[in-house]
Parts: sequence; C-alpha cells; structure tokens
Amino acid sequence: MFNGYDKSKWGDTIEQTEKLYPGIKEISMEKNKQIGIRTFEVKQNKDFLSQQVFDFYNGKLYSASLYYLNTDDAFDEILVNKIMEKYGKPNEVFEDEKVINDEVIELIMTMFYLISIEMVICITIKDKIKKNTEEIIQHNVRIHYYSQEIMNKINSDKTKMETGYEYSKWGDSIEKVLQSYPFLVEIKNENDNKMGLRTFSKEKKEDIHWKRTFDFYNDKLYRITLNYYDLDEETDEKIMNKFLNKYSFFETENKEENQRNINDDIFEYYLGFTFFLNNEMEIKYISSSYIHKFTEEIMSTKLEFQYFNPEIIKMIKNEIKKYNINEIIV
Repeated sequence: MFNGYDKSKWGDTIEQTEKLYPGIKEISMEKNKQIGIRTFEVKQNKDFLSQQVFDFYNGKLYSASLYYLNTDDAFDEILVNKIMEKYGKPNEVFEDEKVINDEVIELIMTMFYLISIEMVICITIKDKIKKNTEEIIQHNVRIHYYSQEIMNKINSDKTKMETGYEYSKWGDSIEKVLQSYPFLVEIKNENDNKMGLRTFSKEKKEDIHWKRTFDFYNDKLYRITLNYYDLDEETDEKIMNKFLNKYSFFETENKEENQRNINDDIFEYYLGFTFFLNNEMEIKYISSSYIHKFTEEIMSTKLEFQYFNPEIIKMIKNEIKKYNINEIIV
C-alpha cells in the first residue's frame, strides 16, 4: 500500500520530515498558515531537479512535490517510464492549452494515477512555446504525490470559511473590485440604480464562450455569476469536475429539474442545485443541456455558477417589496 513519498509517510510531523531531509526550510504563505497549511522546501541541483516541496496540514504531512526545470524530451521519457514501471499506466491523461500573452502559449499535459484514497500521483508537463516560431522557451515537469483523503478535508475546511469568490469578498466596494478586475463594464439599468443596485460584467468569446458578472448593493459586492456557453461534452465535464472537486462535500438543497421545448427538434433539460457553505456563502449551480429530440444527442451545454451572500439577497428582496419595483431581478 502506497501512503507517502520516498522515506516519508502521510501524517508525519514537521519534525520527523526535517530529520529525513536535512536543509529543509519553511516557505509558507501567511494566508495559508492562518488555515493550518505550512509548506517547506529542500533545494536541489541534480538531474534537472530544482526543489522538493512538502505540505503539512495541522502539522501533518499530506503532500510532496518534485519540480524539474528546463528538462528535455529524453529526460521526460526516462522520468515517465520510471513512474510507469512502478505504478503502471495512468488512470487519466488530460491535455490543455493556456494563452500566456500575445506571443506565448503554454501546452499542458497531466497524467493522473488514482492509486487509492490515500495516494494520488499527478505528473504535469508544461511547455511554453512562441506562437510564431513554435520554439520551446521553457519546459518544466512537476510530480505531485498527495493524499486525496486529506486533500478533501482541507478543501472542505477552507471552503467552509469562504465569503466571496477569487480575489473579492462580499462587501467589497466597486472601486476595490475594479482594481482586481479592470476589464469589467457597467450594465446600466434605471430601475436598479433607484434601489442602489449596480451590475458590471465581462463577456469573452474565445475557445470557450464565457461571461463573468458582479452585482453590487449600495456599493457592496453581494453576488458573482459565471456563465459558460455552447460547451461540448468534454469541456462541460472538465469544468464540472473542477467545481465538484472543491464543493461536492457540502449539503445541497433546492433541487430544480425541468425541461422545455426550444423548437421542433431541440428541447432543453434544466438541472439546478444550491450548495450551502456557511451563513454568508451559497453557490447555485445550473446546467442547461440542449438535446435533439429524436437522436437524444446533446447538442451543447450551458453552465451557470452563482456565488452569493444569501443574507444580502433577502435584504434586497425586502427592499423590492417595499418600493414595489417589480422589474428588478435578484
């Protein structure tokens, strides 16, 4: 049974790990230390290996990573073959592409070994490439060993404390949010402004058609909505898995399920859940699949994720009743 990395075992203390790896130094981020996560590294300079990194939760080891910098194809092949000799073929392989800037893209290949709840191995190979010449300007490999069981516990504990999304917290002013998201544009609505409601959004149609919307009440952020349009099955699954890996531990309520005809050939199947994290944080997930009536083929899927403060939503609804402004949607 695999339940650790090299000489260390999941659950080892920091002191035990320091004895096994002399020269280990702490590199923890302050915000992670506040939630019980501490990170240590051992600098290396051998066979492209740059560093070994060890992560602890509440003083117990749950993750170890090896970082190989500026490797070449020959080394990668040796490294992957060595992993396969020990663990066999990977359970899953994913390929992705990320735009770094106008000149550089990053190609990412990830191999997952799902050995047990106590042992997952993730190998990530990243190539930064010039778009015009296809020249590889950086080639790195990370091997990440971790306990899925402890990772699930960390994700659950962290998300229980969430009161916002990404860089923003509920109650942030418009000015503060625009500092983090300068691309947002205001959507004007006369009735909304009467109530102190303002909405900003950004829509982009690239490989994935998406829109991000920020809603404010009296200059305080209370809801962020992410929309993804015209998704194929593979992209839909990838986005959903990323979401569920973080939030599937929480209670769901208010399940909604329905379908309606779009035209003679297509109908929409609608499914929605609300995930309850804490008194200041709920997430509403909505999936709309457009299905061919005769072949039952899924033509495309639309996803929506609403992150919101339920207390402020209730307050706004009460204000709407008081002012009898029916056109406002919250």
